[in-house]
Amino acid sequence: MTVLQVKQLTARVADHIQFVDVNLSVGAGEIYGILGDAKSGKTEFIQLLSGMRTPDRGWVKVDDCRVHDNIRRAQRHIGVLSRRLALFPMMTVENNLQYWGRLSDRSTHRLESDIDRVLRYVHYQKRKEEVVAALGALDRKRVHLAAALLHKPKVLLLDQPTEPMTERERKAFLQIVQKLQRDGQAVVYATDKVHEIQHIATRVAIMDEGKILVEGTVEELRSLLGGQSQIVIRCRPLHAWVKLVEETATVHTVDEKKRELRIWTTKPKELLSRIFSDWQDNGLVAESVRVVEPTLEGVYLHLTGKSLENG
Repeated sequence: MTVLQVKQLTARVADHIQFVDVNLSVGAGEIYGILGDAKSGKTEFIQLLSGMRTPDRGWVKVDDCRVHDNIRRAQRHIGVLSRRLALFPMMTVENNLQYWGRLSDRSTHRLESDIDRVLRYVHYQKRKEEVVAALGALDRKRVHLAAALLHKPKVLLLDQPTEPMTERERKAFLQIVQKLQRDGQAVVYATDKVHEIQHIATRVAIMDEGKILVEGTVEELRSLLGGQSQIVIRCRPLHAWVKLVEETATVHTVDEKKRELRIWTTKPKELLSRIFSDWQDNGLVAESVRVVEPTLEGVYLHLTGKSLENG
């Protein structure tokens, strides 16, 4: 069952970010991952989906309600966990959730039971009387997520949700997201963290400057590389390295700005052994060498020419 539908969505949101005729759909029980760097437009896209931004053309529909034609009604079906924490730090957990619950017109009796329900669901185990400012990163996100789930939304929009968590905290948070999926929740998950997308997403869109470059399952996207790895060499002098690689007749690309040479191969170890047997004799310097396996990170690097090194 389709819960979220986007049709020919067009909007210019910044000099370097423009969405043109974007189409996608997300079904119940699906985690739709959006992978991109800080300039990809993923945050602005989440804002368009939620109604916080207005498109120039096209539409977003949630549960058969066009978001920008009827914001008030549509937002009853949308839960948002924005990148910036939407909680009052000096208020208690309970008071924060009461505030957000009243905005969605929950009755007092119903609201108290809803607060208990969502706090249990996100595994928040501290007192409701705790002040938000005293909580750790994971518990703050648990409470933020609880606020987004209070009104039982049809679609949940998550923007960089695991910042600034530790690896252990991220794992705990992702388990909650996977539980939501199992319970039939439609989720849009925007991040620059490749391993998170690979771990939880049922489908993935790679976004760059507002453009969805490719969409599919993780396995479908990995297959775009045909089993090839990339050797990324940051080097000097660049032209001499290029000449050395051209002599081996290997497929490669050059990024002069980053002084990087990217080589495509199914046998990275053997090729590196051949190349580096001569590099010192020719006065060449390799500042760094990295092998990117045929993973989602490799697909992203291939399509955008950029690396998500923190992902």
